[in-house]
Amino acid sequence: MKNDFKIYKDGDRFVFERVVYPRLKGLVSKTVTDNPFNNPDSCSTEEEEPKDVCLAEDVELLEECSDESAIDKAIQEAGQYIIGYFFNTKSLE
Repeated sequence: MKNDFKIYKDGDRFVFERVVYPRLKGLVSKTVTDNPFNNPDSCSTEEEEPKDVCLAEDVELLEECSDESAIDKAIQEAGQYIIGYFFNTKSLE
């Protein structure tokens, strides 16, 4: 799966792109890139309840695909890739 996606910076935002069929592209949510766990100095000492996190914004298909299950699977894989990239980069190596 790691070769199916790429993440790059475009201005002040991160963009993810799936490079295999069905190709798609979107912005990585700022709730991911601004996560306090990526910047330990910004973590509070109080424990907080886990929250649902939106991983991607403005997702668009880059080619025609009428197979909704393939699109759903591609979006789920994108979410897994984003989590691995920002929270556990060792799993992508």
